[in-house]
Amino acid sequence: MIEKPARTHRFFDPAHTASEMGEAGLIQFIEKRHNQRVKEEGRDRPAEEAWEESCRLYAAQKEAELREEWRTFHEAQIERHKANHAALVAYHKRELEKCLQENPKGAA
Repeated sequence: MIEKPARTHRFFDPAHTASEMGEAGLIQFIEKRHNQRVKEEGRDRPAEEAWEESCRLYAAQKEAELREEWRTFHEAQIERHKANHAALVAYHKRELEKCLQENPKGAA
């Protein structure tokens, strides 16, 4: 009987190792292209700057629109509160008149 040597290494998973190798190769490729681009174009790119400026303008426009919507809401809310306040004042004046008619001052 031939004795087999004891296994001293872990289970080898070729699929897992291949995916890790593929990912490492992809990362290396991306870094190489990035470094090449930085050498050729410099650190900042005009297209990126234009995109960032576009984003800033869009955000400023959205902020202005939201501010306008809140202004409109608060103006309308003021009018609603005025109307409600006037209605409450009128109601309580009527109730006061009823009380005064039912119990005139000085009558016991």
